[in-house]
Amino acid sequence: MIRAEEDYFSVFHALAPKIGLLGPLGSEVVLVYAAPKSLLEDMKYLRDEGQAYPEGRKNAIPDQVRGFLLQQTAQINGLSRETTNLAVQAVAGLGAFAQKRWFKVFK
Repeated sequence: MIRAEEDYFSVFHALAPKIGLLGPLGSEVVLVYAAPKSLLEDMKYLRDEGQAYPEGRKNAIPDQVRGFLLQQTAQINGLSRETTNLAVQAVAGLGAFAQKRWFKVFK
């Protein structure tokens, strides 16, 4: 089971008030951070719920447990792919944004 209990987004929280300086890219940056946060929450939920069965806090037949695990891992897998796609798009947009800013400085 994966433990993700730290604040892995401290840089995002520190710079959040400045996201508006990115213009329309700000919403993409927020999504890039929101998706992994959701992914970590889903993994925490999977861990907490998954541990309930062997610890006896929840009772289910093995097929129910397998169904639960399959559903959750499929959801996490899909969110992981979407997170990667969002990050690739945002990085490309930020790269173009940075080039435009520097280009204007040297004109």
